[in-house]
Amino acid sequence: MADEAALKVLLLQCLAGNDAAHRAFLTEAAAMLRAYFRNRLRGRAEDAGAQAPSTSPKIIDVYPAHPFQRT
Repeated sequence: MADEAALKVLLLQCLAGNDAAHRAFLTEAAAMLRAYFRNRLRGRAEDAGAQAPSTSPKIIDVYPAHPFQRT
C-alpha cells in the first residue's frame, strides 16, 4: 500500500494526463479507503445498518428526483 507522498506523486501525474498513473492512484486510494473504513466500522455493523434508513431521506432532500422540473 502506498503512503501519502506516493499518492501525491501519482495524483500530480494524473493531472498531467498519465493514464497509468491514474489507474494506479485509484487502485491505491481504494485500498487505503477500504482499510480505513474497515477499521472504522469494525464492530459497528449494527450502527451502520441503523444509520442507513435515516440517511436516505436526507439524500433525497438534497438530490430530488427531478431537480430541473419547473413548478
